[in-house]
Amino acid sequence: MQEFTTRRDFLKQASFLAATSVLPINSVFHTTDGFIDQLGLQLYTVRDVLVEKPQETMQAIRNAGYQQVELFDGQLLPQLHSVLKSLGIAINSTHFLSPLLTGNWELLEATGVRRPPANYTLQVAIDQAAEYEVSYFIFPFLYPGERGGIDAYKTLAEQLNQTGELCKKVGIQLGYHNHSFELQPMDGSSPMEVLMSETDPALVCFELDVFWVSVAGHNPAEYIRKYANRIELLHLKDKKENAPQTYRAITMPPESFQPVGSGVLNFTEILQAAQEAQIKHVFVEQDASDNPLGDIKKSSEYLRSLK
Repeated sequence: MQEFTTRRDFLKQASFLAATSVLPINSVFHTTDGFIDQLGLQLYTVRDVLVEKPQETMQAIRNAGYQQVELFDGQLLPQLHSVLKSLGIAINSTHFLSPLLTGNWELLEATGVRRPPANYTLQVAIDQAAEYEVSYFIFPFLYPGERGGIDAYKTLAEQLNQTGELCKKVGIQLGYHNHSFELQPMDGSSPMEVLMSETDPALVCFELDVFWVSVAGHNPAEYIRKYANRIELLHLKDKKENAPQTYRAITMPPESFQPVGSGVLNFTEILQAAQEAQIKHVFVEQDASDNPLGDIKKSSEYLRSLK
């Protein structure tokens, strides 16, 4: 997931989104598989159409059988919680703005996103997540200007541990979401290995994005098995054949992102590894799409076709 650049526009739609609470209840898919029966969607996938067509988007999410969503910004909780609850859709996880932890607001502002009010602090964001009974509070992205050598990731791990303590006090779990840069070999290790070894398992878990693991040159199923004791959530997204292998997420062509089942990743193997690892939640995500509402339906239908 990349940083969301039209968040302020989305927040303006709060009053209109409330109208979706009276949408009719349509039939949804059912399955005996635990993951698929509680299939989630990262709302970053539909970020643009959610602003333009909120009612249609909410209905499409419901009709596609998604039982839960993950927010891309915890500030959306007050606007979306009651709407989604009325549709029978849970919010079990939310990402939060990276600078709440790192303090590097200038990097956020450089992307065109406004800094939130000064009173919206990390503690406020954590307390809000707990208030709305969100289980996971996820650090989403480390800006290129924040990445350094091994020592920089040790410092980040220390910050994550401290934030994990704050989360634990209010009964929620801090997590870290990866891209491909964390898997780049570095001084006989990698940033991801440093983060896993330097963070306290009781305070920090990981949300593994299988697309970015593959883009970094690893087999996602093998990676899940290797770090089964640290990974609690997955992002499921597919990769186009011949997509570049890179440690620089921003260089990925938009067409590299495919609906689940339309690319080259082996999701039967990935979900088998996830079951073995006792993964708690899975969320479909597609960073770029010309038809996000159609693609989230394709992803859901494919996953429900798997035995």
